[in-house]
Amino acid sequence: MKKITLFYLLTLFALVFANAQVFNQDYESFTVGDPGGDAGHQLSGGSSTIEIATGLGNTSKVLKAVHASGANDLYVRTSNIIVTEGEVYDVSFDVVTSNGIHVVTMRCSNDDVAPFVQVNADAPASSTNGAQGGANPGRIVENANNTFGTTTASFTVPAGYNRARIQIYNFGAANTMEIDNFSVTLNGTASVTDLAKFNFKSYPNPASECLNISAVTNIDKIEVYNLLGQEVKNEVINSRNANVNISSLSNGVYLVKAFIQDAVGTYKFIKK
Repeated sequence: MKKITLFYLLTLFALVFANAQVFNQDYESFTVGDPGGDAGHQLSGGSSTIEIATGLGNTSKVLKAVHASGANDLYVRTSNIIVTEGEVYDVSFDVVTSNGIHVVTMRCSNDDVAPFVQVNADAPASSTNGAQGGANPGRIVENANNTFGTTTASFTVPAGYNRARIQIYNFGAANTMEIDNFSVTLNGTASVTDLAKFNFKSYPNPASECLNISAVTNIDKIEVYNLLGQEVKNEVINSRNANVNISSLSNGVYLVKAFIQDAVGTYKFIKK
């Protein structure tokens, strides 16, 4: 009975906190002219204040960051967010820059104490005013300067970290950046939902030697990634059942992509 109750509570917890918002700021509660730090942000390479938007497409209060003379990069970071290793967080914000380029990354730490590690987006970021361009998946080249667009990206927290700040940065002297409607949401949908129609299963979790996978039709292949986004295993299956040897992997949290026909499912497992 205790095991059933615990399972029920864990399931309820997962349902309640799936897609939970962990950071949200629209700057409307602040006074024009307030320092940007009053909104909980960190600034590096510049200064910021709460202002009325000057970029096209927005007339509300925004965080306006101004690049310091002589500084290489202008960084704007959210307040410190409590995160969980292995979880995926979806980031969204409205932004306009004077030079048409911005980059979004995640900066992880333990209890907001150095050393810090930069985490890149899991996949190319998207924007309603531009597109990803360049080596960093979070780098957006805007279609039009001084026009607001919404940038979205997703990040997975590496093993061993419990705090994060989302940071947006911009290059070059004398540039400005305006940010609005900044939100970070725990992604509760990173699962095998897309494979449900094939009755896909994977067990045990945690696992130490093998992952047992099965479906009602052939599983084409699986890919395994660590939380730095590095592929550590790629195995062609072409069968409805398989035992995937994971004994050589280091202990930690991993992401698995399973491919069946035109569907792809992503899920996590712990190697012990």
